[in-house]
Amino acid sequence: DTFKSFQQCLHADAPYDVVLVSTYLMYYELCASICEECSRASVPVLVGGSYFSQPEVINEWIRMPGLTALIGGEVEPDLAEIVRSAAAHETLGQYEGVFV
Repeated sequence: DTFKSFQQCLHADAPYDVVLVSTYLMYYELCASICEECSRASVPVLVGGSYFSQPEVINEWIRMPGLTALIGGEVEPDLAEIVRSAAAHETLGQYEGVFV
């Protein structure tokens, strides 16, 4: 299944620095599983998508255990720096559209 494939990739020989997930709201449970698995592996995870600009959605998803940050804005100009900061386990709250 999809999650087992993710687990195998995450724990493969080539470690990951950051996991990025672009998603829809219907995948909350899968994203929660991904965040928990990443947390166990000490890999930051950024979750984003078009729905994450709505305050009620942000408030629900931001509490997801293992989530490093929620992306709810047009972050493309800063995306490389956001990913570098996440990989270095630095704070991400200074970026517009990024919620921690």
